[in-house]
Amino acid sequence: MAKFLSKKNVGRIILAARSKPSVYITEIIEQMQQKGTTVLTCQTDISDKEQTRALLVLANSEDYPLKGIFHAAGSIADAPIVKQTAQSFDNAFAAKAKGAWYLHELTTKMSITLEYFVLFSSIASLKGSAAQSNYAAANSFLDGLAYHRIQQGLKAQTINWGPWSQVGMAKDLISLHQRQGLIALKPEQAMESFEQILRQDNVQQAVAIVNWQKMAEQLSNIPSWLSELAIADSETLEVLEELANISVTDREKVLKKIIKEEVRKTLDLVNSQSINDDKGFFEMGMDSLMALELKNRLQTLISQPLENTIAFDYPTITDLIKYIMTLPIKNSKTVKKQDIFFNNKDFNIDKLKNNIESLSDEDVYEKLLSKIGSFPQDIGDKDE
Repeated sequence: MAKFLSKKNVGRIILAARSKPSVYITEIIEQMQQKGTTVLTCQTDISDKEQTRALLVLANSEDYPLKGIFHAAGSIADAPIVKQTAQSFDNAFAAKAKGAWYLHELTTKMSITLEYFVLFSSIASLKGSAAQSNYAAANSFLDGLAYHRIQQGLKAQTINWGPWSQVGMAKDLISLHQRQGLIALKPEQAMESFEQILRQDNVQQAVAIVNWQKMAEQLSNIPSWLSELAIADSETLEVLEELANISVTDREKVLKKIIKEEVRKTLDLVNSQSINDDKGFFEMGMDSLMALELKNRLQTLISQPLENTIAFDYPTITDLIKYIMTLPIKNSKTVKKQDIFFNNKDFNIDKLKNNIESLSDEDVYEKLLSKIGSFPQDIGDKDE
């Protein structure tokens, strides 16, 4: 980010962090200075109010009035929610949330007029993130602080970043994020988006490359803004139609083939790797996140709600087939075409828009009615 600001002819940049600059960072600073940018470094714990006050005194002078703050500090202390502690929440909140609040509070008290107050939040605050309840909450605080400042007539923007490659806290978690449907941003992609955001007045924006189907597969409860992804696509309709029109014996064979394929996809196994029908999923290497992914994959394919614990309750392919055989097969004809907003494999916003616009007034009314139950009488009927 400092390199980006330097290229935009920012004359003076102060880099504040708890630790001293690494050799790599020092080399970058020297490059910026050679190009005419004054770069100062300050070893500061932004979660300490007095250290933050001293930093602002240094940063704001008559010769160089402080014009922008870009708050990217943060730390992670991952653990399942049942193992989270007050200390792990404090660790996640310290630099990110406390630091942001002190920067807001002190610049306000010191009457520093800022042109930019940019908070580096995370997509975790929008969708949640496994083992990161504390981190998601801390980032959600940043989002709320941005709106709080706007209400006070102050400058603020919050950016819900997806994971970055090469830099940042998430650089070592790329494979995990890919399983969650998040594809790492290259630094140049992030900076291109960053520049666009700075030119706009939006308070909050998310920047991420997302495989929406994969994301939906990872969530135990799909939020409303992702709900269409859980609705059957063309593959689901084909599966339902096949299951509804074959004998019970053949249905078991088809389900076995489907389940084995979904287990293979979940475990990322190649076709040449055999799967033992009676071997436990967790013996094969499945973890709790993969179990949830398998549940969501199967739930979508058979268009039936399944328990989040299904892979634990029926831990082999044989057990799972026996259970699913007891479920009623949904008639594919009852899955309306207008419910298929887009194919999970090929999300296209223009296609989604066209599909919505193709709905009749009657379709729109019925959809609204299914969501809210009934219209208040004073609104009138559907013909008004």
